Amino acid sequence: MPTCTTCSRPVAGIFNLIPTDRGRPLTDFASHLDAVDLRREVEAVLARGDSSESRVTSHAGARHHLMRVVPYRTADGSVDGALLTFVDVSNVAESEVRLRTLVDELNHR
Repeated sequence: MPTCTTCSRPVAGIFNLIPTDRGRPLTDFASHLDAVDLRREVEAVLARGDSSESRVTSHAGARHHLMRVVPYRTADGSVDGALLTFVDVSNVAESEVRLRTLVDELNHR
């Protein structure tokens, strides 16, 4: 299971982490992610040995993230965990909503 190597502020906005949590499995922590089974996502990546990418929301849809789960490979190529990355795409999501509203308005006229 993945572990938190740096409990930075951005990650603490997604997971309830404190610096003393370092080294613990990330799947043990409560997250602010909406309807995401993180354990299932990580286990699927570990079983397949292939990465996954999905768009997820947090804080009741207020924040949008691109979540990537990538197998962590050792020097000999074996899978020894997973690396999770979250990219905040909230601005993109807000722009999509505005664009959809504009298109709906134009279609209505």
